Amino acid sequence: MHDPFKLNHVVFRRVIAEENQWVQRADDGGIIKIPKGHVWIECENENERSVDSLTDEIGGPISKKFILGQAKGIVWPIWRRTSFADLDKFKPLLQKSKDGLHSRVYNNDEIFRKYGIR
Repeated sequence: MHDPFKLNHVVFRRVIAEENQWVQRADDGGIIKIPKGHVWIECENENERSVDSLTDEIGGPISKKFILGQAKGIVWPIWRRTSFADLDKFKPLLQKSKDGLHSRVYNNDEIFRKYGIR
């Protein structure tokens, strides 16, 4: 995503919801419908919400026009490599549920059944 507030600056975020979906914000529980041509983005790291849809800088859905492309993978620096034998110590972290980390996403039927919103 190209940051609309800084020139020549690129940030990586996960698209949580797309147009016509509903988002119940993880921070304050507010409910927002994503308008046409927009997405809701959030950071994977709950402690690093510097530029995403939950921050005051953006405060809501962003235009798809700011999206540059899709990340296909992560390339770690050589000093962060590990052997497959060491992966067992990371299993609890890799299997950790992301429930509560991100805002909740609903489609039109789900939001109506749960909150009566159309």
